[in-house]
Amino acid sequence: MALPTSGGPDDLPRLAMLWEHLPEGSRCARRNYPELKWDSATYMLWRIEYQLRLLAWGMADKKKRPAEPQPIKTPGEIAELERRKANALASRAEIDAILGLGGHGGD
Repeated sequence: MALPTSGGPDDLPRLAMLWEHLPEGSRCARRNYPELKWDSATYMLWRIEYQLRLLAWGMADKKKRPAEPQPIKTPGEIAELERRKANALASRAEIDAILGLGGHGGD
């Protein structure tokens, strides 16, 4: 099926229907929802790995053990951090102007 490269409001219901029926692993779905980059088996392995590290940490000598382990960031968490960073950098000039920080780029 050929999808229109340009269209008007008449194409929206058809595109919405196509989007609704895309498989979770499709390239479009993964691009718009980064948390879909991992399948359910990968998320289960992620949880198991973190729980094993916590178990090993908890069983270590309290006086010698390092800081509590943190879980590996998921694709959804990484995308959210990148989005927040981009928003902060985009707002930097405006914030500098409000705070009266002259200089070039807030330096």
